[in-house]
Amino acid sequence: LYSNNYASKFMPESYASKLAESEIVTINHLLPTVEQRIRWPERNNRIVFLVGIRGQVPIMHRQPQKPIAQKVPLGQIVLGSEIAMVENLKVGDKVTLKGEKFTVSQVHNPRGNKDDITIWIHLATAQRMLKKEGLINAIWAIECGCALADLPKVTQEIAVYLPDTQVIEKFTKAQARANMRMEAAKLAEQTLKQEKIHRKHLGNRRRVLAASVISASVVAGGIWIAFLSLINVWDRRSEIGILRAVGVGSGQIIKLFLFKSIIVGLLGSMLGCLIGFLGVMEINAFAVKSGSLSSTQIFSWRLVLLIVVCVPALAAVAGWLPAFMAAGQDPAETLRED
Repeated sequence: LYSNNYASKFMPESYASKLAESEIVTINHLLPTVEQRIRWPERNNRIVFLVGIRGQVPIMHRQPQKPIAQKVPLGQIVLGSEIAMVENLKVGDKVTLKGEKFTVSQVHNPRGNKDDITIWIHLATAQRMLKKEGLINAIWAIECGCALADLPKVTQEIAVYLPDTQVIEKFTKAQARANMRMEAAKLAEQTLKQEKIHRKHLGNRRRVLAASVISASVVAGGIWIAFLSLINVWDRRSEIGILRAVGVGSGQIIKLFLFKSIIVGLLGSMLGCLIGFLGVMEINAFAVKSGSLSSTQIFSWRLVLLIVVCVPALAAVAGWLPAFMAAGQDPAETLRED
């Protein structure tokens, strides 16, 4: 038992009924099981713990109680978290174990013990698979009254009805569980505190990164607008020369190019806001559908107004030099070249 983490000796399954029909008072529930460590041949001979389980046996001299451990129906299989993760299995998947086909009905959450590498199936199926028909190697006394009756008393009472069996206290007592819960609470509090600090640092780093990216984007956008404005001025030299020749002043030429830059910046900012909003909605489509994220959390009128004002202003600043160069052209020289 101690070396294998499960009982190596077997007893008749009828022992559970015999115990249930007795006048034992220190046990509230009886759950017969068969457990053995096996290799899963269909999964690269992975070592797992196989547990056969059925419904708990009602104690005859007591009122029926709500079962605290549900049986596994025939043809179904319950997996520990580690097995499900490593083998990439989920509820509803079909699996084969030692030639028998099963449907995954449940995957347990991580428990941090051997349950994570345990497989649960119906008791009769496990007995047939292990060639132990009619035999079990454990009767779990679930939720026994050990707070008032300690292990020696439970052992003494069971020995009257099942003298050739051994009683093992599998789980820790109440005080030990309380201490573990306190330690777990402290650890959870420390972990939560560290997580908050980590998230704060991460948020600061993200803000610095965002500020750097935005600053670089603004500078790059301004340079690009200035470059496009220069190309536009160069392509329209003849038009500028004609306008200057017919008496259009330098101020009007500057206003013309600045107005064009502002219009381009305004249209670009509005289009950018629209594309950005639709892109974020598409990326977070699942969160939006589930209701955890709303469009009002993504869209901000204040931010849109800021963008619509700042981008045209940036475009005007970037287009100022090309507009000034256009206004300073000599119409005679320009028309002579063309």
